[in-house]
Amino acid sequence: DRLLRLLAEGAPDVCAKVCGAMSKLGFRNTSNVLAMIKYDGMLSALTRLLSPEHGTKVQVQAWRVLQNCVSGIDLVKVILCSEANLLEAIKDACTKEDENPEIRMRAVSVIMHASSSDAA
Repeated sequence: DRLLRLLAEGAPDVCAKVCGAMSKLGFRNTSNVLAMIKYDGMLSALTRLLSPEHGTKVQVQAWRVLQNCVSGIDLVKVILCSEANLLEAIKDACTKEDENPEIRMRAVSVIMHASSSDAA
């Protein structure tokens, strides 16, 4: 609940730090990653942070979380590919001409990893 509240209500610098901590979790424990992504409202909160209104630093950190979580866990891939708002954010990041190159690279990485699952 605390992480979700910080992501939903925190200032941009707080959101960036929370995302930074969450992205490190992706390398440590797959069951925690799955629980985090399945937690009610967490994926929606992360998806909202992908919006340009939150600034590049927050966007990059949110993409890092998704990028680190999607690697290797098929159920997470299915969940991410089932989220319409996230798919729209990926499409926007990959197709906008003036998109930050790091954001575009991370979005491409997320969709490439997510689409590698037959179930997704």
